[in-house]
Amino acid sequence: MKTIFYVITALNRGGAEIGLKKLIESGFYDGCILSVISLVAGSGELLEELDRLNVRTIVLVSRKRPSMYSMAAASIRLLRLVRLKAPDVLILSLPQANIIGRIVGSLCGVSTIISFEHNTKLTKLAYKYLFLATSPLVDVAFFDCTETARSALTNYYLRRPLRHYVVPLISFNASPELEVIPDYSKLRIVMAGRFTDVKNHIVAIEAVSALKKREVYVELHICGEGHLKDALLKHCQNLGVADQVFFPGFVGDWYNQPRFNCFLLTSKHEGLCFVALEALWKGIPAILAPVGGVPGYANCNNAIVLTETTPSSVAQAIVELIHAGPDIIYARRKAGQVVVQQKFGASAVKLEHEKIRKEVLL
Repeated sequence: MKTIFYVITALNRGGAEIGLKKLIESGFYDGCILSVISLVAGSGELLEELDRLNVRTIVLVSRKRPSMYSMAAASIRLLRLVRLKAPDVLILSLPQANIIGRIVGSLCGVSTIISFEHNTKLTKLAYKYLFLATSPLVDVAFFDCTETARSALTNYYLRRPLRHYVVPLISFNASPELEVIPDYSKLRIVMAGRFTDVKNHIVAIEAVSALKKREVYVELHICGEGHLKDALLKHCQNLGVADQVFFPGFVGDWYNQPRFNCFLLTSKHEGLCFVALEALWKGIPAILAPVGGVPGYANCNNAIVLTETTPSSVAQAIVELIHAGPDIIYARRKAGQVVVQQKFGASAVKLEHEKIRKEVLL
């Protein structure tokens, strides 16, 4: 039975962290001795969820956010831990953990170093060069979708790892039944994701403002948490839309909230993008930026796909949805459910997981 250290930067509730939780719940690491090693504590919510799953979790530095000091301290502590415990496999998730873990794993002679990539673009140029420099140390690469694989293998590897796999991070049971909704004039738009520059929430807020000037009034509910919340609130106040834009906090099952009748994605870049898939599975009409893995499952037949991610284009897409016929919207919603089942249905994902487990983990 192999011992696996899954090294992650922080125990937050972002896509990569939620992906880890979903893989554990799906049984992807069954038959292995799994420990999760977090470089810093992060916001801590994931730690509670891992405890509920009886997963051994070690936090190397108790600080909430990474810093030069905390990363240096975490590197030394990870080196000591890996030398002491000698895991068979290191799985490295998110940029800081990936860079540090590759070096530590190589110094300690870990037999299999796996890089788990979750995004098509690294946010800092320094990360790109560090990824390239340490890429020969990677034995196996996991990717959350085909587009992440294409981008990472092209931009962040000096040579391709001998083995690389797209690992589905999420699977869905049968989609719920849909009813035809005759009227979308009162639109309650939902977004879900951490408050970061990459998620580009500001474009959505400015679209609401642009629509208000045209006397088109919609609600925007931005579910999530993060350091940009105060800045977004202030921007809403400055634009005069604070009474139309709401911040309900982190909502794990946002897609089950009946008041939401449109999902919006305005990200600058993404990996697989769980929330877009959840919207399509649920049958929520979706307006999507064609980033990351989104073009692999979303098109004009099942969503409104933005040609550009600007306030004016988002506003126009919202108007298009409001005025679309109910039969057209229903057909899109149904088509979205079909594509999610085809690509991410529980049985298909389980088969793919078993193939990867046998070849890499067991």
